[in-house]
Amino acid sequence: MPLSNSQPFKLIKTKKETEEVGLGDIQALRRLLETKNRKDLSILLKDCSSYLEESSQYGSYLFAVISTFWIYVPPEKIEEIEKLSQQDKELLLELVRKIYPPKDYSPEIKEIKFRVLTSDIKNYKKNHIKKPNINLYKPKPKQNWHQRWWGQLLIGITITVIGGIILALIL
Repeated sequence: MPLSNSQPFKLIKTKKETEEVGLGDIQALRRLLETKNRKDLSILLKDCSSYLEESSQYGSYLFAVISTFWIYVPPEKIEEIEKLSQQDKELLLELVRKIYPPKDYSPEIKEIKFRVLTSDIKNYKKNHIKKPNINLYKPKPKQNWHQRWWGQLLIGITITVIGGIILALIL
């Protein structure tokens, strides 16, 4: 399972980028909360984003990196998040560990932390995304073999003529 190594504030264009931003993790977490009949927590995480921060320390599994799961919360919901009970925070950690189960070569999530979301992700819409100027990276048209051959022949003749002129001047 790929890690969410992207920043939570980038423009969202495709489903793959949605998962990179961390909205895929939040959506999965909300679904798991709804299966546990915790719709109140699911609603609380509605406009949130996430980021998986890996440390440089290895965990108890082979090449498992100790990680922190950050949840970015809109400013209007931060007080509600701070008032969560320890049981609710443990439930969130347990469900995040179901998304990222501890195993070899995977993140080993030890804690969940919350931050205020400073960028409003839900306002990014498809029509606000600037498309790159594809004319800047236009590939050269392919040449036929005879065009390349004539080009190389002309270069060879030019070098030979210049070489002859230089030899004539030297001698």
